[in-house]
Amino acid sequence: MTNINKYLLKKSGKLLLSDYQIEILKKYNIDFQSCKNLREVIMLIDLFINNNLDLENEEIEELDQLAMDLNERNYYLNNKA
Repeated sequence: MTNINKYLLKKSGKLLLSDYQIEILKKYNIDFQSCKNLREVIMLIDLFINNNLDLENEEIEELDQLAMDLNERNYYLNNKA
């Protein structure tokens, strides 16, 4: 059974992230805690992918999905109608 709490957003420094997202970032040693906003986290993910050409397809997909999720949240948080 999936633990739904690991997908709930909570404050991590200046960011809103789920435990699941934090697990992925920590898994790849991406220093999200130094970031001031989601855009910076997304940039770090992109840099990590581009600088680690030996990543498996599954790892790239996992990081790409995380970047897309964060980008979508960033859009909705910062583009109010």
